[in-house]
Amino acid sequence: MQHICDLLGSGKKAFFELSGNDRFLHAFWLLGPFFLLIERTPGDVYISIVALTFLIRSLITRDGAWLKFFWVKSVFIFWGICLLSAVMSQAPSYAFGEALIWIRFPLFAMATAFWLGVDKRLLLLMFFSTASAILLMCGILAAELAIEGFKSRLSWPYDDLVPGNYLAKVGLPVIVFSTSLFLFMKGSKSLLSGGFCLLVIGMTMMTGERINFLITLFAALLTIFIWEISWKKRFFYVVFVSVIPILIFGIFPAVFNRFVVTFFNQLPLSKGSPYYDAMAPAWLIFEQFPTFGIGPGNFRYLCADLIQPGLGYPCYNHPHNFYERNSNINFCNYSVCF
Repeated sequence: MQHICDLLGSGKKAFFELSGNDRFLHAFWLLGPFFLLIERTPGDVYISIVALTFLIRSLITRDGAWLKFFWVKSVFIFWGICLLSAVMSQAPSYAFGEALIWIRFPLFAMATAFWLGVDKRLLLLMFFSTASAILLMCGILAAELAIEGFKSRLSWPYDDLVPGNYLAKVGLPVIVFSTSLFLFMKGSKSLLSGGFCLLVIGMTMMTGERINFLITLFAALLTIFIWEISWKKRFFYVVFVSVIPILIFGIFPAVFNRFVVTFFNQLPLSKGSPYYDAMAPAWLIFEQFPTFGIGPGNFRYLCADLIQPGLGYPCYNHPHNFYERNSNINFCNYSVCF
């Protein structure tokens, strides 16, 4: 508890060392994990505001030092290719708009790396904010289980089958950080950090989202293998991390069936697998347009015209990011199927 108080104290000191405008913008940035808890649109607005503010600030202050980094240059090269693909596509206006606004995501990362998170104390404060939001999400999902009972997929607070996406994507830096603390600290402090990791991994598993569960699990395992050099300790920690998934498998056979039995039955190895059938149209379109593609975002509109109906492949909103609703196989993208 003392470490948390020290972290908050140093973060508060760093926060009040900022100017008035910077203080407001940093406060907005620190509240980001809670905006993302609301739904997709508020989160999108939050990311866009931070990205545009960073861009405008860089122009006003004439600060372009961040453009010298290789990963930043690579992002803009990739963006240029996307814009070129959009212009050359069959629906250029729509594709160009989709490609144009995509840059908000890497710009948000750049804003964090080169401006908002430069001070280590404020970055740790963001980790604390994210961990608090993750615990809130775990509490919401626990309430869903308590009120509605066990289900193969959880949906609170979005009324949509994607809460594990929040735990895995928003919580990824915190999972890595808390795993490092678990390995570095001793005693109760180490167990507290390890318990947080197990809670997030276990709750992600309970959402029924297999890929997001694997993201959280392997993020923790990879951190263990990078941080710890002793193979004996690595083995011990891997067993420790595996406790929660094994317990859940034992208590909830339906989870084992979904994560193991159904997973292997639906592997995309041949036609007829729902995953194979969802991805096949993307490959067939790639074969037709191998150089520049069909433009960002155009798959949902052009798939039916480019895939021969006789092949029997369905055209989903995207050839990825679909989920199985209830117990029936009805795969659809979360942005259009509620």
